[in-house]
Amino acid sequence: MPIGLDAISETQKNRNLASFYTPREVAQVLTDWAITGPATTVLDPSFGGCAFLYSALETLRQKGNATPGKQIYGVDIDRDAQSHLAPLLSAGGSLEQYIIDDFFNVHPKDFSCGLFGAVLGNPPYIRYHDIEDKAQERAISRLKESGIKISGRASYWAFFLLYSMQFLHTGGRLAMVLPGAFLHTDYSVQVRELLTQNFEEVIVYLLQDRVFEGTEEESILVCAAGARKPHRTLRIGAVAKVEDLRDAFENLQTTTQTLDDTKGDGGWLRALIEPKTLALYDQLVESPNVIRMGEWVKTRIGVVTGNNEFFILSRVEQEQRGIPDNYLVPIIRRPVHLAGLWVRDQDLQFLAEGGNKFLLLALNQVESKLPKPLREYIQYGQEKDVSRARKCRDRQPWYVVPHTFVPPALMPCMSAAWPRLVVNQSRYTCTNNILRILWKEERPAEDWLRLALGTLSTLSQLSAELVGRSYGGGVLKLEPKELARLVVPLVPVEASDGLARKVDSFLRQNKLSEATDTVDSALLASNIGLATAKLEQLRAARNRLFLRRRQHRQDAQEILSS
Repeated sequence: MPIGLDAISETQKNRNLASFYTPREVAQVLTDWAITGPATTVLDPSFGGCAFLYSALETLRQKGNATPGKQIYGVDIDRDAQSHLAPLLSAGGSLEQYIIDDFFNVHPKDFSCGLFGAVLGNPPYIRYHDIEDKAQERAISRLKESGIKISGRASYWAFFLLYSMQFLHTGGRLAMVLPGAFLHTDYSVQVRELLTQNFEEVIVYLLQDRVFEGTEEESILVCAAGARKPHRTLRIGAVAKVEDLRDAFENLQTTTQTLDDTKGDGGWLRALIEPKTLALYDQLVESPNVIRMGEWVKTRIGVVTGNNEFFILSRVEQEQRGIPDNYLVPIIRRPVHLAGLWVRDQDLQFLAEGGNKFLLLALNQVESKLPKPLREYIQYGQEKDVSRARKCRDRQPWYVVPHTFVPPALMPCMSAAWPRLVVNQSRYTCTNNILRILWKEERPAEDWLRLALGTLSTLSQLSAELVGRSYGGGVLKLEPKELARLVVPLVPVEASDGLARKVDSFLRQNKLSEATDTVDSALLASNIGLATAKLEQLRAARNRLFLRRRQHRQDAQEILSS
């Protein structure tokens, strides 16, 4: 029998309660799809406010079941969820059909009906670092019993989805509302593969409406039919508004696109690009003058101090403390300070003014005798418990920040528009919201400009949409692993210098689209196999993915036209 609630920590319970309940109109459409007949048994493994269970009542009634409550079951960690069960009980259900416990303490044998015809739900969106150790251990153990092993960095929804599959009988259906991470994270690759391995047909809709009040979380609707049958079809589509969902599901063949190749850039996102444009993109990636960033460069994150407030000083603080210049390295803290195609000391002169903190305490090695002002400042940090901060306490000694080198190029981790490389001609290093870029093997200096220019091209921007990760609020993030896959077309060496000056000027005037136009024009004249009509195809695809990612932000059209 399931372990009682007493075995579940209050912290974990509260985190589950932070889940957002599904709007009834979304739940009803998914439920109507998942329930195929009046005898279908239904499970919601995280029933909460009962949106899916109430929808199941309605669907089963519509299909002729006079006592639909007998067919509906649920699990939830919150005992208060029982307060929503009255309509289900009055429709023939019983309290025994609703288990109050952690879902991963529950087994199919705990239900009198055995395996289910439909599993529906909106699993908890808890990121891996917020999952309690014991809860994660239970989830991992349950999946292991079913022969499934996924990354320990997976969010809780992934465990829920994969365990839910084990509750379906052969031919059963699954329908869930999932976060955007389903399409964008490393661990979700395996989740998607397991779906196609275990279901005859998988249908995915990217819902543009933000359906959960108070959050900018993207919603992905995943519907899988034919549990435990050989996989046949993967279909993907996009729906603008919740009110369009029913029409979309009634016209699956025209509102979704079959995706046969999920291995290229973008994975399942590839289905949102016209097939001829996708073929063009794949062809250009193989062109002689197009590279992946990782072929030329290696990436290091910016400086991680453990306590920026202590380790990064203003000029005034330096003078008051009497810390010598040779123990300080200037540092860029905000990507907005990287305005042009390159950055020079004079571009950052303003940081020395107005009390800005821009001087990193950088002791590259432990000296036997530090200057008195520096010893006093270290003692001050000790008294303020800086030495006990997580990163600091792992260092010996705690006040020596590692890897403070100044890189030859920089690239912000996140961007509202698209990531671009900035040539670093300054004496500044950067904090860890900016990536530091170095050559894998020494190359001519002008190749930095060629790379920087290439990242501004439409082709590279489309690549960024495909290989990057979309975060809440429409931000695009490239981790080092994704950055290595970024596609960059190279302008001819002889054109790079003059082109760079023109593009730099546009960027400093915040004219991103004109900078991109200029680079694209140079590429049209090169030999990468790009023509005007093909460029327009790439731009249309880039814009579609960008507007999907950024659509709820007022600046979306401004970025495209700036």
